[in-house]
Amino acid sequence: MLVDYTRHQLVRVLQVSHPAEAWALDFHPQLAIMATGSARGDVRFWNVADRKPAVGKVLKTEWSVWALTFLPTDGSLMALGHDKGMVEVLRFPSLQPCFRERLSHAAERVSALRFSDSGTWLAAGCWDQEVYLLKLTTASSGNTEVRLHRVLSGNSSSPTAVMFSADSQYVMSNSKDCQILYWNTKDGAPQKHMSIFRDTRWQKPWTSVLGWHVIGIWGDPNYDGSDINSACQSNEPMDDLLAFGDDYGCVKLIRFPSPFVDPGVKVYSGHASHVTAVRFSRSN
Repeated sequence: MLVDYTRHQLVRVLQVSHPAEAWALDFHPQLAIMATGSARGDVRFWNVADRKPAVGKVLKTEWSVWALTFLPTDGSLMALGHDKGMVEVLRFPSLQPCFRERLSHAAERVSALRFSDSGTWLAAGCWDQEVYLLKLTTASSGNTEVRLHRVLSGNSSSPTAVMFSADSQYVMSNSKDCQILYWNTKDGAPQKHMSIFRDTRWQKPWTSVLGWHVIGIWGDPNYDGSDINSACQSNEPMDDLLAFGDDYGCVKLIRFPSPFVDPGVKVYSGHASHVTAVRFSRSN
């Protein structure tokens, strides 16, 4: 902090940080705000336009924050994924809770969250190998109500990413053992025939690390299936790029889609440890 002691006045906050590893990250869909969450349970907000922290805007939670996402339609909701199988949905910007529940009986970490573009669904990937599908409805009072709709089973390892089809009819998960699974959101039925997804349009930005769209991110011969932690497609109208972060402290940039294993790649190093989350701002 830069302080003017003669006037007893705070001039500027130069830098703040989380007290532990930051794993959760998302940009607000309408405001120049970014939110991040850490393993110590704090959620911090950042002024993207001015590239500085939003002073005094810190949310303290009871559990570690491993995933965070805003409602894509208007950003009026923010979901948090915690330890102990806990998921919270908060109204934004008031940060008043409208849902708080332990979804996992095994009390495992909720590591992946994504709202559907329709605003009807929230998918929560948990280390108990389940994906929890929550349904959002509007009550007569006008408030949003959230309830568990289906538990989506079938993963043989922990989910690492979840996302919906553009029409919100299907939800997809990636897992630690490089498995891709699909379910119907209406009844939670697993989809066994992969051919039906050949021409499926998926919500933007693409954030899964597996799939033909992102084969190119696995071109590095040093990678195994666990070395890429996060990926994100750039936003429209310039949505032809994909950034991803790896265990070697690098952020890499390739073309999107990238269905080949040897795409041209730009490498940006500098992190001293794993890059845990990558997202584009709405203006890229």
